[in-house]
Amino acid sequence: MKRLLALFVLALAFALPAQSCEARTTTSLQLRERSSADSGPVTTISAGQTVTVGTCPGDWCETTSRQEDGYGARRHLGDDGYTNVDGDRVRSPVQASGAPAGASAHCRDDTYSFSAHRRGTCSHHGGVAEWL
Repeated sequence: MKRLLALFVLALAFALPAQSCEARTTTSLQLRERSSADSGPVTTISAGQTVTVGTCPGDWCETTSRQEDGYGARRHLGDDGYTNVDGDRVRSPVQASGAPAGASAHCRDDTYSFSAHRRGTCSHHGGVAEWL
């Protein structure tokens, strides 16, 4: 019985997404069946709604809204940043053509981080490519 329970817990751990966070839609968002604009629509989410976002390979993010799963265009998903270990609100990494004001690191996925500490900087963005 213990072995069966251990296998179940292990299987559950691999079934859950590695990371997820909440985000707000910045405009009306078409949730798609696949990570493509040519993919069929699942539902439309109005601007300002909170959704759960999983991994974001490329321009599309795994997105859940009201129990409906699909892919949302990354450019239509925003967030309010995160709280660091000091309790301060920090702007989430952003994509930009050059280093935005206040950025502390350029991440390997071509985003810029505003982290106040080196530990964990760009950890969900492929690591640090360059410290600024």
